[in-house]
Amino acid sequence: MFVKSTAMTVTSSHNPSTPKGQTMIVEMGTHRTVVMQNNRRQVIRHNPSRDWRDVLTQYGEIVLKREVGGAPVVHDPVQDLLNAIFNPNPPAAEPTVSKRSPMLSVEDARNVLDNPLLRLPGTNSGIVRGISLRCAEDMPLEGSRPSLGQYRDFRDKPRSLPQLHCETIMGVLLQPGALGDGQLDEAALTEMAKAASRYRRSQKVYGGDCGPESVELYVRIFRALGLDLEGLAQMSAPRLERFYLAYLRVHAA
Repeated sequence: MFVKSTAMTVTSSHNPSTPKGQTMIVEMGTHRTVVMQNNRRQVIRHNPSRDWRDVLTQYGEIVLKREVGGAPVVHDPVQDLLNAIFNPNPPAAEPTVSKRSPMLSVEDARNVLDNPLLRLPGTNSGIVRGISLRCAEDMPLEGSRPSLGQYRDFRDKPRSLPQLHCETIMGVLLQPGALGDGQLDEAALTEMAKAASRYRRSQKVYGGDCGPESVELYVRIFRALGLDLEGLAQMSAPRLERFYLAYLRVHAA
């Protein structure tokens, strides 16, 4: 597999001659790359051969740079290719250190089961005390789902603790505004519930829409755990469900 071009130059020149200091890629391929440098043709053999997908990716980047024109925003794909060819063992890059705060352990997270993020007008505006939280002895990670206990929702109504499908949980937390500290209202929670249910169905797990009350509880719990979008990207849907059940074991006792 190879791709030929006589127009992919660092200076966008279509002249096959290359003055001193300029380079033009003539051919890109899995087994060799041909460049014109200082008006001299050079053939670089690739042993082992390059992956054809990498070749096509770099070719597309270079063509895009040529068509868009101007200086590259992040890097010059032509120079990246030449660096990979002439400097196959570049010095190791400094490891990047994430600046995000680590997710809290379940034990260190605040108990927010009696402290809704939202309270509708006419409901108790303070923290609810004395609600009945029943913790099932064996909370299943999957399969049958008995009542895990009770909590008081943002309507000031006692209800059973929800146990949404793990893909629904993922769908909830992927919604804009779910993670962080932004304010939520009932309309936003209702839309989150619909969008999360659509996400679950897109994962081939069918059923009706969940309710905004369940969404609000999951949002407040995972906010209390300190989860953010960067951390969510490293989570699987089943792992999110295990975090939720572990949280209830600790805080709904």
